[in-house]
Amino acid sequence: MALARLLSRGQRGMDAYEVIAEVYLTGGLPSFTISGLPAAAVRDSRDRVRAALQTLGSPIPPSRITAHLGPADIPKEGGRFDLAIAIGVLMADKGHSWQTDKAEFIGELALSGELRPVQGALPAVLAARDAGRAVIIPAGNAPEAALVDDAMILPVSELADVIAHLDGSATLKPVPRAEAPCGLNGAPELADVHGQTLGRNRLEETAVQGAPSQRLVGHTRRWGQPAHGPERFHWCISASCFWTSYLSSSAVHWKRCASHSRAVSSRSPAPAKPRASRPLFSSSRR
Repeated sequence: MALARLLSRGQRGMDAYEVIAEVYLTGGLPSFTISGLPAAAVRDSRDRVRAALQTLGSPIPPSRITAHLGPADIPKEGGRFDLAIAIGVLMADKGHSWQTDKAEFIGELALSGELRPVQGALPAVLAARDAGRAVIIPAGNAPEAALVDDAMILPVSELADVIAHLDGSATLKPVPRAEAPCGLNGAPELADVHGQTLGRNRLEETAVQGAPSQRLVGHTRRWGQPAHGPERFHWCISASCFWTSYLSSSAVHWKRCASHSRAVSSRSPAPAKPRASRPLFSSSRR
């Protein structure tokens, strides 16, 4: 029996919570089980991991494999845990003593072993930086992640590159800090919108999840009253610098947005006013 433990990041709104990926190999009938409230895309990770390792020439051993994604009481979504599970299977099977406690692994695997970008890479990199750990992400997320100050970002294109880095035969080059293509000067932003708490929260959550601008515009058409902010929402979204100005925010801004969103969601609704009771039958005659 063998056990491997790696770190990753999940996505819940604007919070990138820490996920501990544990892979356990033992004897018995060959099987591959993923636990920890996985969604359908997470359960399909076993097929992607199996095909990717087979392509690299390291097939999954005929053993009983259990991959647990903790915390167990938080639902897991997306293919962002593929990389951590694949590295865990290799460590548990081959007995590698790779130093993985100082890094976090995020990325979706293709059947060929290529790493595909995931949604919500920016808050994950911010959380990994605050935890003092490096983060290994797909190369497609590198431009977005490079906007974070003082973060150790290691972009990779294939699973083989990660294995070579952990083996010591190759070294991944960190991404240098990148500046936003355009600033906030003259560009509309959400700070100009007064009120519209519900609309602002939904826009912030949708933007963090990496949704296209059409979805953002569709959301803004539902909320608000005339001349109270919705028109300004359209200007903020349609500005050419929307993504860069919004995603280049500092960690303080993201924490402020997250705390504001949690505060609004935790507010208890106003108590309903008691309605005056009326008799079912009136004794008075007209």
